[in-house]
Amino acid sequence: MEVGMASRAWFGPKQFGIGYGPRSWQGWLLTAAYALVAVGGIVAIQALFDAPPSPWKLVIPLSWLLAVTGLYSWIADRHTEGDLRWRWGRD
Repeated sequence: MEVGMASRAWFGPKQFGIGYGPRSWQGWLLTAAYALVAVGGIVAIQALFDAPPSPWKLVIPLSWLLAVTGLYSWIADRHTEGDLRWRWGRD
């Protein structure tokens, strides 16, 4: 996303390493909501599938986590300033 003067990026690149971090209250809110939805969904799924051990007890929560993480990543990418690359802190 091209960030102009009218809109402020929700996420920005880390100073060291690779990745992004929240830079505004919207980014922090999205990150907190992601954590709550991811953990809450897994807890709810585990409660629903309180059955003898089976492969589905692992597959379904991991699928949920993958879907929620994909949505979070897509939204975060749309509201991020900078490119995704390794940084050494000299930028």
